[in-house]
Amino acid sequence: MDTTDRTTPDQHSWVRRNRWIVIASAVGAVIGLTLAGGGLQHLKPLFGIESDSVRLTEPDALQGLPRLAGPEIQREAATVKSTYGADVDSVVAAYGASSEQPELMVHVVAASLKNPETNLDRLLTDTLGTTPRDVTRVDEGPLGGIAQCATAETVQGATALCSWVADNSFGKIVWVGASLADATREFAHIRGQFES
Repeated sequence: MDTTDRTTPDQHSWVRRNRWIVIASAVGAVIGLTLAGGGLQHLKPLFGIESDSVRLTEPDALQGLPRLAGPEIQREAATVKSTYGADVDSVVAAYGASSEQPELMVHVVAASLKNPETNLDRLLTDTLGTTPRDVTRVDEGPLGGIAQCATAETVQGATALCSWVADNSFGKIVWVGASLADATREFAHIRGQFES
């Protein structure tokens, strides 16, 4: 006879329901540490005043998935973005077919970092408290800089993630339930949806 108490959630249920908060918090913490450790070299104009400036956009859909705009996501995005101050443009966005199941998360900051090689690694670590595996340098695409992707095992299963550092931007993309091959193939295209 099954005596499982169905009214008591298991130990991983909160994380499953709130994966956006957990991942976004981890990404924000890592990027915040990156800023503290590497420092903002300088802020770039946001509206094309300099030839090497970058303009950030937040698409309404990504890879066929709608942008999620629930109150929890908006609160977490605002908290993460506030860590940079009002003078730094940034995007924190989640995409998925269900508001409770984000499948893609993107965090982009329009600023440059010192020590790009060191900070590239920092941006890739600590998502959901896991250690990245199979870290692979990938083509950064036409926007330049340096980029790498990796995999990590989380309570949601396999997760793929990529980070990049360029002269005028840095950030991270997280694919929940995707493979390293998927991330490597999609990275440059997805990054290009947010930067111009």
